[in-house]
Amino acid sequence: MANTSEHAQRLTRKQNRYENQLDRVKRTMGFTKSIEDTVLASAQNLSSEANSFVIYGEPQSGKTEMMICLVAKILDLDFRTIVVLVNDSIDLQNQNLRRFQSSGISPTPMSLSDILNSDLNVKKKESIVFCKKNS
Repeated sequence: MANTSEHAQRLTRKQNRYENQLDRVKRTMGFTKSIEDTVLASAQNLSSEANSFVIYGEPQSGKTEMMICLVAKILDLDFRTIVVLVNDSIDLQNQNLRRFQSSGISPTPMSLSDILNSDLNVKKKESIVFCKKNS
C-alpha cells in the first residue's frame, strides 16, 4: 500500500511541475506575475497548433527562471521532448543548463552532446535537451 501511495505522490509532483517551479521562484525571488503571464501566453500559443516560438529579453531580466517555469508547464501539458536553444556561447549554454538542473525540474536536463553519447531513447522518455542554435 505504501508503494502505491508513494507512486501517486511522485505522479502528482510530476504533473504539477509548473506549480512546483512557481513555488521555488516565489521563495527565491518573491514574485512571479510576469513569469505567469508569459507562460500563459506561451501555452496558449502552443495550444493554437504553433510548434515553436522565441523568448527573448534583456540580460538579467529573469528569462532563465521564466524558461524553467515554461518548460515545466509544457511538460505538464504532456509534451515529451523540449529543446532549449541558446546563443552560440558554450559558456551560456552550460550556465543555463546548470541553472535548469539546479531547479530540480524533472526530467534532468541534458546537453545534446550528452544525449548523443548515451543510450537514452528520447522517443520513449521525456527529455529536456540543451544545445546551441547553430550546433
